[in-house]
Amino acid sequence: MKKLDTILIAALFLLINSTIIFSQDAASVSWPLTDPADGGSGFSASVTGSLSAQDELFQGVENTSYNGPNKSQRIIMAGTNNA
Repeated sequence: MKKLDTILIAALFLLINSTIIFSQDAASVSWPLTDPADGGSGFSASVTGSLSAQDELFQGVENTSYNGPNKSQRIIMAGTNNA
């Protein structure tokens, strides 16, 4: 009986510790790409939780305006004047 009690206590201890060790924190990063003149984030990332993110950086393209869906950025190839 004592051996069974020891096994049950050990199993309970392992179950509790594994739940604590493997628990996850909710975190997310998004780049809304919305107009900063209208309260949006522009090129900056929106971060929640314990994450870090870099701002948006493009090469060979340009931001022509914020006239996409929901005032999102409109990105085109640089120098094409494809407005």
